[in-house]
Amino acid sequence: IGQVFGVVDEIYDVEAGNKELAAASKRARAKLPKLKKRFNKGLDEGQVLLMKFPFLYGDDEIEYMWVEILKWKGDQVEGILQNQPYYIKDLQAGERVDFHTDKMYDYILQLSQDEFEGNETGEIIMRLQQGKQ
Repeated sequence: IGQVFGVVDEIYDVEAGNKELAAASKRARAKLPKLKKRFNKGLDEGQVLLMKFPFLYGDDEIEYMWVEILKWKGDQVEGILQNQPYYIKDLQAGERVDFHTDKMYDYILQLSQDEFEGNETGEIIMRLQQGKQ
């Protein structure tokens, strides 16, 4: 994901119960029907769809990571994990994973080198992280 967006993986510790993040995630999920139609119609060359999903570990702990979507059938997506997990040691960036779309936390649709849609939670996470420093 760093190659696509020019950033490196970082771990952000934000409150899981944050209402602002929950509302942003809900807005992102509301866009799934149109996003699915667009994806299955076929993205233009160079366009990439990423979805952020929760990966469970330990005793109900969650590590959120980005997945580049390759297939979308029904309510299931399949893709390639774009982040190197920090907490989940038996999973690696580049592995194929699949999820039910109701688990999606956010999405980014890369339209061109410098044009994107989505990332409803990104700005909020950055602001929350900066406020904790």
